Amino acid sequence: MGYIFSPDELTHFSCNTLIGGGSIETTLKPSSGETRTHNETFFILEPEVGIESNLADFFRINIGVSYRCIIEREDISNFALNLNFMFGRF
Repeated sequence: MGYIFSPDELTHFSCNTLIGGGSIETTLKPSSGETRTHNETFFILEPEVGIESNLADFFRINIGVSYRCIIEREDISNFALNLNFMFGRF
């Protein structure tokens, strides 16, 4: 879900939000003993702000920064730099 500010201008700002969920399954297979499996599910929220340029009628490029917040797994939450190439009719 996102919003583009002044999309008809050559260069403009955008903001997006990713909302979703995920899961991780870890299997431990020791050399001796019983195999153990651990499942974990989590919620993801990733807001992003970016600068976007109209390079052609059918092509836009966007560079942005986001923070992926994984509520149950703070150890893998972090900032990200994003580069997007968008093709289509705008």
